[in-house]
Amino acid sequence: MMQISPETQLFIREHSSDDVRVLALQAKKYPDIDMPTAITQIAGRKVAAEKIPSWWEIEKIWYPKHLSLEQCSSEITLTALPGGFGIDCSFLATGFKSATYVERQEELCEIAAHNFPVLNLNHINIKNEDGVTYLQAMSPVDCLFLDPARRNEHGGKTVAISDCEPNVAELEELLLQKANRVMIKLSPMLDLSLALKELKQTQEVHILSVNNECKELLILLGQTSPTEISIHCVNLSTKGTQEEQHFVFTREQEQCS
Repeated sequence: MMQISPETQLFIREHSSDDVRVLALQAKKYPDIDMPTAITQIAGRKVAAEKIPSWWEIEKIWYPKHLSLEQCSSEITLTALPGGFGIDCSFLATGFKSATYVERQEELCEIAAHNFPVLNLNHINIKNEDGVTYLQAMSPVDCLFLDPARRNEHGGKTVAISDCEPNVAELEELLLQKANRVMIKLSPMLDLSLALKELKQTQEVHILSVNNECKELLILLGQTSPTEISIHCVNLSTKGTQEEQHFVFTREQEQCS
């Protein structure tokens, strides 16, 4: 079980702006400090300052090793699998009365178990299980959120749905048996035409950009097949001089233009 001593916590606060590479070389100067843990947390806070500033402000948040935030949404229930670091689950769960986080990596589950209560998210149940195995046995819920792993066994980035883990195209029928609405986050580099061919029950597509740079591609699956798939494009701005842009169109309208 991950623990951070008071001495290491103080060190993290006092050295939050230091270069972690320099700190690693100075480890012998601080024999009472768990330097690997301190470096992990300092590096995580640096990334959070840019990616998730609302978390950066909370000192008690824990961050995992090799943090990657590239892949950093009546009674309603939510299940998020795989859970990953828990960022998407934490933000999505605020809109649900009950949520379940499923992740097969024990370390990430321990970190989530620490972070969720810090964020006052006590309604999230944590399951340290394989996502597909859990999906097959779970009771139906209102919403499923999936963020398939987009890296191969060598750590390289993957884009195609078939190269992701799990392959959500193969699970589409099962997903819709388990939830009224399914939200899948895919690579922003994915060819949308190919995605729509593989995911037959797509109802909506949401494309999110920040400062005109595409960041997220979300596919919403539903029980019924619409005659037209609506594509929602949103461009958010972190600069005070720009306004948020939002427009909607169909594939037919795109082809005609």
